[in-house]
Amino acid sequence: GIDLSDVQTQEDFEKLPFSEKDDLRNAYPLGLQAVPDEEIVRIHSSSGTTGTPVIIPYTQQDVTDWAIQFARCYETAGITNRDRIHITPGYGLWTAGIGFQLGAERLGAMTIPMGPGNTEKQLRMMQDLKSTVLCATCPQALLLAAEIAERGLPHRIPRAADLSASEAFGGGNHHVCNRRDFAAVWLLQLSVFVADTDCQCIGGRADPQRAVHQ
Repeated sequence: GIDLSDVQTQEDFEKLPFSEKDDLRNAYPLGLQAVPDEEIVRIHSSSGTTGTPVIIPYTQQDVTDWAIQFARCYETAGITNRDRIHITPGYGLWTAGIGFQLGAERLGAMTIPMGPGNTEKQLRMMQDLKSTVLCATCPQALLLAAEIAERGLPHRIPRAADLSASEAFGGGNHHVCNRRDFAAVWLLQLSVFVADTDCQCIGGRADPQRAVHQ
């Protein structure tokens, strides 16, 4: 074991063992499962684009915790149960889409579970259902913004929730230039949610220029 009284300096801290990504990959497929099968209610997985995917078995408590964490991120961004939340990240093994939805439902907001693709239907639902919140990766949000600008559509969404996970961008992230694009085209308040399959929702920030709140 580790005696915390022995950790007094930066050098002491650096001697502590850390889990690395390879440790998670080496546990494939279900080595991270810590409870009996009958307590597992869902499986999520990383994309595996940089190696073996990491599979995370969820218990019902994990699902509940995930919803609570995401609801808190929405609240940090000023989103309430009076909003209409349009969700474009994918559903399935990737935890993003269903995470956005669980948080929105926990918040009590109207949830529009679109998923990715089908730009025509995305734009129609935004307008017809009068979405007030867009949940999207940066590329998806910019694509929709470009289509709206090109078509001269009057609809604007005042807030955007941007999932900034490494799996979403193949190791990338949101950039300052993207923030300018968002502000110029969407006329929105941009909020950043940081999450990944391994740790669920790590935190969020209502002002992308400031630090993430855990």
